[in-house]
Amino acid sequence: MERKGGEVTEFKCGGFAIGLHMNHCIADGFGLTLFVKAIADLARGEPRPLALPVWERHLLMVRAPPSVAAAYPAFKPLIDGGASSGDDDVMLTTPLDTMVTRHFLFGRREMAALRRHLPAHLSRRCTDFELLAAVLWRCRTAALFYAPHRQVCLYLPSNARGRRMRRRHGVHVPEGYYGNALAYTIVHASAGELCGGTLGHTVEVVCEAKLRMTEEYVRSTVDLLASLRQRGRALVFDGVFVVSDATRLVGELDFGRGGEWVGAGVAQPMRATFLVRCRDADGEDAVAASMLLPPPAMDKFAEDIAEALLITSRL
Repeated sequence: MERKGGEVTEFKCGGFAIGLHMNHCIADGFGLTLFVKAIADLARGEPRPLALPVWERHLLMVRAPPSVAAAYPAFKPLIDGGASSGDDDVMLTTPLDTMVTRHFLFGRREMAALRRHLPAHLSRRCTDFELLAAVLWRCRTAALFYAPHRQVCLYLPSNARGRRMRRRHGVHVPEGYYGNALAYTIVHASAGELCGGTLGHTVEVVCEAKLRMTEEYVRSTVDLLASLRQRGRALVFDGVFVVSDATRLVGELDFGRGGEWVGAGVAQPMRATFLVRCRDADGEDAVAASMLLPPPAMDKFAEDIAEALLITSRL
């Protein structure tokens, strides 16, 4: 079955694959997940989806008057980057079809090895995502051989839904909301500071940046991005590394056919890194991190990741 928005391929073994594409102006990844779950509910024989879609777009609309004060400091380097052509960023000048894509697996043993590089108090406090984002950012920046004074940025989209966001940050997004409800953690550093410092320091600044995620910050971000569009401005992702945590996007799905559901992530190579759930060679739960780089940079990145997983390394 093929439609404009997606395709279902059935295999001789009885399994099937679902391919979907979306317009990010209408929904985000979690909104797409609600749609997939609705398909699963109907495939099982439910009379209607268990979680009905909610519009409620007014909750995250631009305010009148807008206020950008809370978000502007974090976004300022991405706005000021408009004066730069990006000609000195190999990630923007290298054609996509000449780059290579690899996936790096991080299971229980790999994450334990990375945590051994951190001070005890920080190892207990940081999440796997915060640690992995910091490691990938450092190794990728080193692999691209940016000049020490070059400003680089880590850009972390996160879901503004759920009890945790309500409890910790005061952000209230109703269940079933499928529009864009993303908050953005942004961390800035020079390449020299990032690669010359410790992994612990990088993890620390990532954790601190996530603490700025308040309801006012989210609403201020909406106001800021709308203001830029009205003025014909756009964020410039020069020296920016995007890491998107897709490990919680789908979860368990039951299509009424039995067997295991596996999410494959994004089909086309992208400059952003996506973290997806998978199983390693031993059948244990793991996270696969996609990485797109020019071939020489990929070789360097793979070497640095391998070194980071050695307890004796000096990250």
